[in-house]
Amino acid sequence: MPIVAGWVLLGMGLLHTIVFGMEAVPIIDHWARGGLWSLEHLQPFGDQSRDLLLSNAVFWATFGSAAGPLAILGALILTLARQGLAVPRFVGWSLMAWALATSAIMQPSGFPLALVAGAALVFSRRPNPPSVAHGIDAGDGMPLDRKDDDPLAHPDIARMGPAQLADLPFDRPVPDGGAARAARHSVPPAARPDA
Repeated sequence: MPIVAGWVLLGMGLLHTIVFGMEAVPIIDHWARGGLWSLEHLQPFGDQSRDLLLSNAVFWATFGSAAGPLAILGALILTLARQGLAVPRFVGWSLMAWALATSAIMQPSGFPLALVAGAALVFSRRPNPPSVAHGIDAGDGMPLDRKDDDPLAHPDIARMGPAQLADLPFDRPVPDGGAARAARHSVPPAARPDA
């Protein structure tokens, strides 16, 4: 169901931009001349010129609207779903709350579609955690087959050289790197309390 949510949001964002983008065609010249680079649009609406109000309205209905972020969110949800990763439920609940509020204010509109997307996220089955699916124990981050082995055998650490190993923040003996670590400390190894 996250796939449904992703496509709904991506479609909403693209469709909104295309439909209202047609309104922007005659206004683009005003924008290109810096028409919105003015403090006038910060004045109360009643004090703004009709042309500036129209230009602002078209801007906020197209490029300044939530359509772009909705399309980006839809694409992100599609990507996560295809990778088998769960979308946090708060995203669905937030979309539904936003869609309810905006739908109550303006109808007809496309806002109820966001309710569909939100519900699809909230009530979708959760995939297995990717860490388990990829053979990593979610508790300690070690591969399941190496969980009880030495942490220095971890693939990321196994590629490190002695100098890099000496900089690691634990006091286990490091093959060929322990001497380098001890040499950098001001307290000789024999005088340390853990020796």
